[in-house]
Amino acid sequence: MNYRAMIQNRRSVHAFREKEVPSEAIGQLRSYYEKTCPRLVPEIATELIVLDKDAQPALESSAGYNQFLIGAPHYLLLMSAPHSYAAINAGYMMEDLVLKLTELDIDTCWMTFTDSDKIKKALSLATPLEVAAIVAFGYGEKTAKSCG
Repeated sequence: MNYRAMIQNRRSVHAFREKEVPSEAIGQLRSYYEKTCPRLVPEIATELIVLDKDAQPALESSAGYNQFLIGAPHYLLLMSAPHSYAAINAGYMMEDLVLKLTELDIDTCWMTFTDSDKIKKALSLATPLEVAAIVAFGYGEKTAKSCG
């Protein structure tokens, strides 16, 4: 991955088209996470969960800026074992995954949240890992650029 190019091309999208990301691209993302995605603290257990738009109602009450969830065709949840460096490790990993999505010409938007247990309950996730990061992804709406 050409990090310089991906960083220059990366943008946060706040409106997504209904178009789903092809399963091949999601497969590439999963493979990248499993084999290549760098970790600051490799001994911290993590898990990547890919959700589709059906997860949106469950996330609406527990994630998003001031509880406003950006609707997207897909969401990434990065789960992490509790650790004093879990947040730093997860942020590093998720930003690398965002750059991988950028390389695949897929747009993203980080989601805020405050309660991992609420999200796990809403999504019926039975895992000892905690929600560490959430990113919406898909194809962004085309926006007109203004001049001047």
